[in-house]
Amino acid sequence: MTDEQLPPGTPSACRGRRCGPPARPTRPSAAIEDQEPDETAPSRPRLAWVAVALLIAGAVLVGLAVALRSWVPLVAGVVVGVAGLVLALRARIFQDVSLSA
Repeated sequence: MTDEQLPPGTPSACRGRRCGPPARPTRPSAAIEDQEPDETAPSRPRLAWVAVALLIAGAVLVGLAVALRSWVPLVAGVVVGVAGLVLALRARIFQDVSLSA
């Protein structure tokens, strides 16, 4: 900041040199601390198990649809599988686990 950009009432110690917030720390863990909160939040175990159960049920229904050559279980399996996928994403079971190491 130059003297012209300083607001009125700025202490004279800041005039003619750079004054501002202190420099950020450069320790290795600083990169992890700067992440968005939703990336470092813990997973939700109950929701994750429900999501896994729905994904398995969807796969079983799709397999049954192939065996029976029927569209009804296929559509139901895809719907259940997509619901399981959405819950799995909300439970954060697809997050990159290498970030926490």
